[in-house]
Amino acid sequence: MAQPLSFMFNVHAKQVKHVTTNLVAAFKGQDSHPLPNIVHYLWLVQLPDQVNQPKDTKCMLLTTVYDEEFGPYVKDIAKAHPALFDAALPNIVGMEKMVPVLKHLDAFAAFIQAHDLTGGGKIPTFLQNYTDTVLNIWAND
Repeated sequence: MAQPLSFMFNVHAKQVKHVTTNLVAAFKGQDSHPLPNIVHYLWLVQLPDQVNQPKDTKCMLLTTVYDEEFGPYVKDIAKAHPALFDAALPNIVGMEKMVPVLKHLDAFAAFIQAHDLTGGGKIPTFLQNYTDTVLNIWAND
């Protein structure tokens, strides 16, 4: 069963491209470091400035649809490409001290859940019209 993640966070303004490049690459996977087969979609967008947004930052929204429960999902993504997260985290407000990510997995997951507009996939925010996981879909191709 797919679940949503809508992670809203602030990035130091001069580092938006750097963070975007590293986070998208981390979720994309590479031949030498494939991802766990759990991500259906991912999009990362810059939002308009928010009320009480820290000075010199940009607000970002990373949204995915994934298989698994929230905690294992977030940790599995970090474990798949820790170097890419280590490059991005120092530029995300509140995550600067979570490097290396592999030594801070619980804090990493807790921060994302605290900033997830879906409450770790628990707030019903979308409709799923099928029950297959990514692996089920690929097996039927």
